Amino acid sequence: MRILDVFAPNRAEQIELVPLSVEHLEPYLEMLGDEEGRRLTATTAKFDRQQIVDWLASRATVSNRKDWAILTATDDFVGQLIFQGDSVVRRLP
Repeated sequence: MRILDVFAPNRAEQIELVPLSVEHLEPYLEMLGDEEGRRLTATTAKFDRQQIVDWLASRATVSNRKDWAILTATDDFVGQLIFQGDSVVRRLP
């Protein structure tokens, strides 16, 4: 499920924000592989699994931003939300 599906007019669901972590590895890898999401976020780099594991593991200790996993009411991962300083960055699959 994609985050845009969650907010479709006929399907408004509640979402939950939880700290992004290694727990979200598999759906995060899937999100990174989504070509439309990569295009919308101008992501051109390719990452291997270990790079993503290390990056997700570091999220809790980063002081200049907060990374959140966006989950549906059924705990489906649908995206990432980043609070960084005075801005918000969304990563949509």
